[in-house]
Amino acid sequence: MTADNPWDNRPQRLEELFERYPDYPKGVVIKIATMIWGTRFSPSLAASEVLDNVNTARYYIFSMDMDKPEDIRELGRVPTYYRLKNIDNHKYGPVVHVRPNNKSPYFFDMVNGKLMLCEEFPGDKEPKAIAEVEFDPKPEFNSKLDSNGNPLTGLASLIFWGEFFYCAVLRACQYWQGGLQCKFCDLNAVPRDLRKHGIGLPVVKRPEEVMEALTAATQEPNTKLQYVFLSGGAVVKEIQGMNGFSYYIRFPEAIKNKFGRRYTIHLQTVAATREVCAQLHSAGVDVHEANIEVWDPELFKWICPAKDKYVGREEWIRRVIESVEVFGVGNVVPVFVQGVEMAQPYGFKDVDAAVESTLKGWDYLMDYGVTPRFDIWVLEPGSAFWESQQEFYPPPIEYFLKKTKGAWELQRAHGLPTAHGYPGGGGGYGINMFGQTAQWDFID
Repeated sequence: MTADNPWDNRPQRLEELFERYPDYPKGVVIKIATMIWGTRFSPSLAASEVLDNVNTARYYIFSMDMDKPEDIRELGRVPTYYRLKNIDNHKYGPVVHVRPNNKSPYFFDMVNGKLMLCEEFPGDKEPKAIAEVEFDPKPEFNSKLDSNGNPLTGLASLIFWGEFFYCAVLRACQYWQGGLQCKFCDLNAVPRDLRKHGIGLPVVKRPEEVMEALTAATQEPNTKLQYVFLSGGAVVKEIQGMNGFSYYIRFPEAIKNKFGRRYTIHLQTVAATREVCAQLHSAGVDVHEANIEVWDPELFKWICPAKDKYVGREEWIRRVIESVEVFGVGNVVPVFVQGVEMAQPYGFKDVDAAVESTLKGWDYLMDYGVTPRFDIWVLEPGSAFWESQQEFYPPPIEYFLKKTKGAWELQRAHGLPTAHGYPGGGGGYGINMFGQTAQWDFID
């Protein structure tokens, strides 16, 4: 803590966090701690064959990395997710996104033949094993090539133990024009920076390419595929001679034409009018995500300047609410980036005020059948926030815990289902498998 930084954001010992927050499952505490402070790999594990057999990160629309690509020693071999085992009296605990951070005290290692999450702080005589884990195993999909001889993993990812097909159909956002991108976002930087390190991620995709990858995913041995998630950047004017929705609608149409309604299709775009939502639903979209990111009006203007300029906060929220009439309750899932409202110098400095701001907004949205979710903020090297937030990231872990539990309690109070179309379904503790938020890991 300094005169400029109102909180202590140094990593903390997990056992001490368990004692401080006994009302939270240990798995939730671990999940949040390792997502805001990151994880690393022991030298022996990194040199072993273990990482050759895991589902490696092929990147969402964002990198979710805390280190620059040149500083990630295991670049191209970083596991996408890990799952806690034998914790909180459950065989399995939460699924957690792996976020590389070479400075983190939390790391993975083999201990007595078991893969463990460990911790080591300065002054410790030896590392401490905290919990057993397993990585999302490598699917056959990761070894296949498309008809042009390129890896299918450049087109899409098959993740969450084979349940979830993820594809960023446009790895560019025109909100970056004029420096108006959301300040937490590194979308346009990801393909550019990874290309320098030999990892190719095509920016613009064609429906037939995505269909080739999806068809391969459906042929996975003992397939568990249930969900298809399509995302991409905003289109301000046009892309390949098409406006944004004309570009995006081709992908769910292609999937529906071949597979019908076999798979739940998510589409993540800018907020759409009711008429456009009806077209998307008819084309095969089951779940729509138009991400609000942050609730406070002034912070929305600061953090999401292009969204404020091209659509506007009030219109964005109105469109999200109206879209429930098209997609139904549980199928409208705007994402909030959990943590950015405490970015400085304009964000909240008080934990309870920050928590109250978002939960009031969620209470309002839930009155209309909207089921929001969080993505836990990671400070990414390619984002506009990278330099300015080094001293302030992350907000206190108390903030993440209170806000996460509060979100789950709001869901129960409104009698709403867990947002549809995520791995593990409505699930429960150790069954729900979505690794980007802990709000659904409170379900008994």
